[in-house]
Amino acid sequence: MVRLLKTTQVEGNTDFLQKLQPRQVARYLVDDSFVRNALQQVGGPKAFGLPNNLSRIETIKF
Repeated sequence: MVRLLKTTQVEGNTDFLQKLQPRQVARYLVDDSFVRNALQQVGGPKAFGLPNNLSRIETIKF
């Protein structure tokens, strides 16, 4: 999202967007610790058929 915002036409001063780092923004905005703790209490991701690292691949067809 941050990468896209850097090239999107937006009204006003957007200089601050150029200074943002996508990974750092994601860390600030997303706190998955609650979900990870809850998963561990019920047997981990595998209890739901999920990989331990909780990664996924999404494919979008146009």
